[in-house]
Order: sequence, then structure tokens, then C-alpha cells
Amino acid sequence: MIGDVTVLTIIRDRDGLRIRDLVNSLRHRGSEPNFLLIDYGSTESNSAAYRSICAELGIRYEKVRTEGWPWSRSHALNCGARLVDTPYLASTDIDMVFDSDILEYCRENEAPRRMQHAFAYWLPRDGNRNRASPAGKGSRGGFQFIRKSAFTEVGGYDEGIKYWGQEDLDWTTRLGALGYELVWLPLQYRALHQWHLNPEAGSQRPATAEFDTMNRCLSNSMSPILEQDWGRVVKDSDRPILGLIKEGGFRELSVETNQLAKYGTLNNIAGALLEYGFIKINLGPRHVKRPLVSLAAPLSSILRPFTALTGLSLKRKVNTNFDFIYSSLPTLFSKGIRDYYISSDFSSIYLCH
Repeated sequence: MIGDVTVLTIIRDRDGLRIRDLVNSLRHRGSEPNFLLIDYGSTESNSAAYRSICAELGIRYEKVRTEGWPWSRSHALNCGARLVDTPYLASTDIDMVFDSDILEYCRENEAPRRMQHAFAYWLPRDGNRNRASPAGKGSRGGFQFIRKSAFTEVGGYDEGIKYWGQEDLDWTTRLGALGYELVWLPLQYRALHQWHLNPEAGSQRPATAEFDTMNRCLSNSMSPILEQDWGRVVKDSDRPILGLIKEGGFRELSVETNQLAKYGTLNNIAGALLEYGFIKINLGPRHVKRPLVSLAAPLSSILRPFTALTGLSLKRKVNTNFDFIYSSLPTLFSKGIRDYYISSDFSSIYLCH
């Protein structure tokens, strides 16, 4: 019986067809679990499409109003776990599909203080399953089966981990310190990851993200039980800035490329925020245009074997304004900022005092 199992998955501005692919791949194997989709701050048009698909499939949909906030898989999973009302929880990425009766196997082999993980396999762009390549044991987030009580015991995933994808390793390490056993499923119960572009790769995340994450993981290895208000579902009433942006009325400021790296510029922004209360800062394009920049992506692909051997890399010039304003957010919050909204291309940010 798997009626006491909820399959939890999360989405943010991804192709809605993947919802159908995931759900149907499990149902076609005869599984009838509960399903919960957490929409983590998608655009209004995408959210409307997701609601329609979920209604069509007969699965539960919940929107978390985190538009303009950094991607946080930890927070999204915690929100879902808070809403799950079954004793067992199977979390999986929205890009996964399955060709086995994985839920039945996990339910039959469930035990207290056990976390079951499936090996993830990367599908090529054409979806050919015969050419799927293994991701290895470092990829623990593709599929997990565990008791919901684990979230309460350990304090959920660490919501301080944003952008960078180490939350799964941190999670399993912390549970392991409490005596949980990590069990890898037999290979026939693999999770197949559909191809997609990576919107959070490289410069599409702040420069400090990796350092912040590793510091969180270090701290958690010494204190695995987190004291955090985990899984708080952000609602419309928590985000007045979303309505304010639509209404306008903000003071607009612009800074030149890499201007925030110069002394005094952030001080001027702080002064404007105190004076006007609601400002928009135009940070400029994330990538600085320069000759032959259009060749960066194809050249990186062609030269990848060489750069892998030598340790060299090809990088486009990055405008660091976003990095500086992002790293300043904790200080701004300590001084009374109420909310912020980062544009999807990192070219601007709204601040509300």
C-alpha cells in the first residue's frame, strides 16, 4: 500500500510538460500515491499553467510567493514537507522520470531511520534511455524516500543554502550523524533525469554563493540539528513588494558596470533607500559585452577536453554589481529593509525599507 506516501516535487519556471512526465511515469507502473507540487516563485503565466495541469492530473498544487528571491531548493522542499500529511515522503526533481515500480519497492523496504536514494542517470537531449549516463553517489537529490518525521527531528533542509546545490549532501550528512542509514536502491530502480539548460550555472549565481554554502555545511557538520523556522510557506501577505512593483512609485537609480566595487557607491544607495523608502537599482547586464563574446559558448564546448586537462577556463566578463548588492542584503536587513526583488536576469533589484 502506498496511499500513505506523498511524492513531493518542486518547480520554478520550468516546462510544465515535465509535471505530466513525472506523474505519468509513476502512475503507469500502477502506483497511486499522493502528489504535491510546490511552485516556488514562478511567473504568473507559468503558475497559471501549472495549476491547470495539476487540476487535470488530480494532484495538489501549492504556490510559494518567492518571486524575485534566490532559488532555494532547501526552502522549497521544507515547505512541501510541512504540508505533507502522510507518514512517508518521496522527494524527486521535476525533471525525473521512472521506468520501475520504485515507490512499491521503497515502501516494502522502509525502516525507521533509513533514507533510501535512487541512482540518478542523465538522459541525453534526445531522451534516448539507452545512452543515459550515471551521475554517481554524489547526486543524492534525484529521488529520496524517507519518513516525514526526519524533517522535524533534524530541523529540515538548511534554508541558508541558496543557489549552490550542496543541500542534499548536507542533509544526508546531518541525518547520518543522528544514526540514519543511507541505502542506495538497486540499479533497476534508477531515476532518469531529463535534459535541460542549467539556469543557475556559472555566473548565474552570486560569487559568494559557494563560500556561503560551504560555511553552512561546515557549521552543520558540527551541529547537525538546525534551529530554524523551517518550511514557512510565503504567502501574498508576506510580499507587499510584489504589489508595490506593479503600482510603481519607486525611485529609480542606475549604476555603471562594476560601480558597486568602488567605495561609497553602496553608501549612496543606502542613503537613497532611507530617503525614498522604495527604490529600484539598475545594475546593468550581468555579462559585459566585448568582441567575440558570442563565440564564448561554442569555444568552451570545443576546448573542454583541453581546459579539463590544463585547469584553464574560458569565462565571459561579469558585471559584479549584482554580487556586491547580494552580499550586502544581510546588512540591509539588519538596518530595516523589509523585502527585495531580484530581476530574473540579475540586471536590477528592488529594495523596500
